[in-house]
Amino acid sequence: LLLLSVFLFRNQIFNGLVYGGSADIIESHADVSYYCKSQGEYDKLYAKVDGFEYKIDLPNDMCLDIIAQKDFDQDGIDDALVENIQACGGNAIGNSYFFVSYQGTGFFTVTNEFGTSVWEAPKIEKWKGAQSVVIIDNNSGFNDAAPYTVKERYILKQGKAVRVESAKK
Repeated sequence: LLLLSVFLFRNQIFNGLVYGGSADIIESHADVSYYCKSQGEYDKLYAKVDGFEYKIDLPNDMCLDIIAQKDFDQDGIDDALVENIQACGGNAIGNSYFFVSYQGTGFFTVTNEFGTSVWEAPKIEKWKGAQSVVIIDNNSGFNDAAPYTVKERYILKQGKAVRVESAKK
């Protein structure tokens, strides 16, 4: 296999927080696929990398759906766009999203969540040569705030979900 020297932190990462660290080398052509397994009321996120199964470290009380598996960060390895189904399918609150990215040797990055009350399916579009995710977020429902709708575009960059466009009405 062709090896690409990439220095990365061997960390446990969740919501953009980094713990620990050391340099390593990752394979540039890893075969990665992501999937969920239901365990009781909640879901667990897994990845299969070159035939090996890994459980992605996430909180235990999440209902998940994998929306897309694409190379969002342009490193040659597929990443996952994952939906966090708030209230596990109830209609009290919309959903949020995050990316999961393989970092090599069994390590994964889980990004910060984006979108706080998304009711519509996200759209995946090319933006400046990279895959991006467009969401419509709003504060609909019972609250005292003035209603608003926000259209936002996110990309996966350096292990983080980065908002690159936003328009509010």
